[in-house]
Amino acid sequence: MPNRKQTVSKILGSFQIIRRALLQQVAEHQSCHEPRDSISLAQQMTLLTVAARGAMSVKDIAAARMISSSAATQVVNSLVDKGLLVRSQDTRDRRATVVTLGERYEQLVATRTENAATYLKPVFDALTTEELQEYERLNRKLVDSLRHDSPQK
Repeated sequence: MPNRKQTVSKILGSFQIIRRALLQQVAEHQSCHEPRDSISLAQQMTLLTVAARGAMSVKDIAAARMISSSAATQVVNSLVDKGLLVRSQDTRDRRATVVTLGERYEQLVATRTENAATYLKPVFDALTTEELQEYERLNRKLVDSLRHDSPQK
């Protein structure tokens, strides 16, 4: 019987395969290449970071993404210009600013999630409906645990 460490190693290996399959499906889907919603990988990763952690300073984003403060500032500025992030005063420190997700981000995510559920469906076709629901439950449990353990609640 494999131990937890071996099991986790197998899961991590499968994450890479699933990630590649998802990225391939995304790359092949035409709506992902529409210029009106074009977002770079750096911008996507920044949006996902803020979505997962909530209001953050640019310095916190840089640390979380392991990029320079200058690079984080450039990415944040571009996302603010697109209306995907909003700058506001930090409620804990009036001298500081934080960024949060903008309304346009919520609209973009809703549209992309709906589209993605359609064109990423083949990746999950190997699972029965019950297995897919169990997979989603386990995924949610991991995400909830990570959010709970996150230093930025």
